[in-house]
Amino acid sequence: MSEEQDCLQFRTLTEQGTAPDGSFLQEHRLECEACRSWEMQSSEVTILASSLPQFDVPESLTQKILNSVEEERRQNLTTNKYFLLPLSLVAFISLLMNLPLDNWENFASWIIGLVGILSLKLLLVAANQKSVELP
Repeated sequence: MSEEQDCLQFRTLTEQGTAPDGSFLQEHRLECEACRSWEMQSSEVTILASSLPQFDVPESLTQKILNSVEEERRQNLTTNKYFLLPLSLVAFISLLMNLPLDNWENFASWIIGLVGILSLKLLLVAANQKSVELP
């Protein structure tokens, strides 16, 4: 195995705490300065994290955070709507101007197709909103 693969295997086995071959870990630890340093830093972080106090967060705070994240997501979607709608209209108009529309029947079929796509989108958005609101 290459040195990079040995380091990856060493770090994976060390993180999992399982070593099918303990001699590999011992040998690699003695040979590789980078992995020794990584192992020391990893154990320091683990010790530090375990010594930190743990707090129970009130359910009301959790709900406030989740609601604010959801509200921010909705605002971003609303902003995207106002940006994408004019852009879509410009793209559609430029497409219509460049397509050979020999008669009104071709134009009407494009309009019917567009209305069908928009209707499908509105149905999907409404269904998605209902599924989000369900408990």
